[in-house]
Amino acid sequence: MRPGAFLLLLSATVTAGAAADLPPELIRLAHFKQKVRQDLAQVPNYTCLETMERFERQTRANGFKPLDTIRLEISNVDGKELLALPGAHRFEDKNLASFITSGTVSNGMFALNAHNLFVVDTTAFVYHGEETLDGRAAVRYDYRIAQFLSAYQIHVLGASATIATKGSFWFDPISLDLLRLDVSGDEMPVDLGLAEFVVRTYYNRQHIGNSGALLPQRAELVLTHSSGEASRNVIAFSACREYGSESTISFDPPPEPAPALPKP
Repeated sequence: MRPGAFLLLLSATVTAGAAADLPPELIRLAHFKQKVRQDLAQVPNYTCLETMERFERQTRANGFKPLDTIRLEISNVDGKELLALPGAHRFEDKNLASFITSGTVSNGMFALNAHNLFVVDTTAFVYHGEETLDGRAAVRYDYRIAQFLSAYQIHVLGASATIATKGSFWFDPISLDLLRLDVSGDEMPVDLGLAEFVVRTYYNRQHIGNSGALLPQRAELVLTHSSGEASRNVIAFSACREYGSESTISFDPPPEPAPALPKP
């Protein structure tokens, strides 16, 4: 831990009386967590088109080669990321592997990663400082989630494990909007055969209808095996829209039933 950094574990609210005795970094983080929880509460109101471009790199190869492109509708309902084929009339409670049967896939970028970090509230944060992110001012905090508190599961060639994670997040110091969230595997079990697992998600506030929503804009997953083979998924979230149910009430009498046909 660098000089001046300290562990932060706090609730999402800070009372005015207590705020006077707290470091500015702690107060700012509390305000951000309160804001991001409000934003995440609105995510289930929206659905987006998820376009996933997949790439692979063989052992000792110089770069990634395109594999395929997959498009799915995605939403977050009751704490789950639900998927549907583009144009489908409803979402299905199926995991990503039900739609994509081979290659590297990952979920969580639309809402779950942020929810587990900022809403579950079991994470210690370390203030890193102010930085410039993509040309704009940002505040950075680092974090680590121990394996026994983690909800991150990885399945690789028959092996499965819940892993510890670590990473960083950045938010705007004025609007308190989440800008970017990084998640990396930490001390991954040897049985998984992985050298690296990294997910990076970028967020942007979008105007949809008469409201604004903070939603993921793009994400990138890189998974590197101990052998040197690697997978890279580049994901874009677009065509986001608000959805809901509609109902109608009619006071007209029900239609008369059709007369029965005579039996032959």
